[in-house]
Amino acid sequence: MDDLLFMIFGSLKDYESLSPDLLPLMLMFSIVGGVILSRFTGSIGNLTLPINCSALFIGAMTSNWLLQNVKLPIESTVEAPLLFSMAGMTFASFCMMWWLQRDGLRH
Repeated sequence: MDDLLFMIFGSLKDYESLSPDLLPLMLMFSIVGGVILSRFTGSIGNLTLPINCSALFIGAMTSNWLLQNVKLPIESTVEAPLLFSMAGMTFASFCMMWWLQRDGLRH
């Protein structure tokens, strides 16, 4: 997993501060969110689900990277990054709903 992240993001020094328990959780939430998001977006064939899941995962990783210096009054090393991940996935899901609108929603 570290090699894949290094290949995608270039440097792992910013992501080493994330808990090792966080990446599988973010991946699981991205897959579940991608399935749910597929019901609200248009269809571009078999690529709809992988694109939605990828966008949500990228949104989660980006929000953790951007908000890594924000300190919340939460003691756990998993709960604050998960909160940031949910915020990033929410933003990514709105972007995907805008980009992959159903034909009936466009006016």
